[in-house]
Amino acid sequence: FAKVSKDSKQQWLTFTKDYFIQRDNLVSVLLLVDSSVPPQDVDIECADWLAECEVPFCLVFTKLDNKKKDGPSNSDNIRAFKRTMAA
Repeated sequence: FAKVSKDSKQQWLTFTKDYFIQRDNLVSVLLLVDSSVPPQDVDIECADWLAECEVPFCLVFTKLDNKKKDGPSNSDNIRAFKRTMAA
């Protein structure tokens, strides 16, 4: 996703959002969040959009076994993400 053109990203985003909103039998979306890095704007924006559009979703924190040497711990990153979402 990160190595494609802005045009492609926008097309994927539009398709995905339309799919989530128009899919009548959608039960839940799994939002995968990298716990080895501090909260990323794109993840916060996705979670905010899903909540705003009343799309049911679950946060799934990934890379729990992958800690960055010089960064905060995975649990600190998860707490920071949850705090940001609660604000």
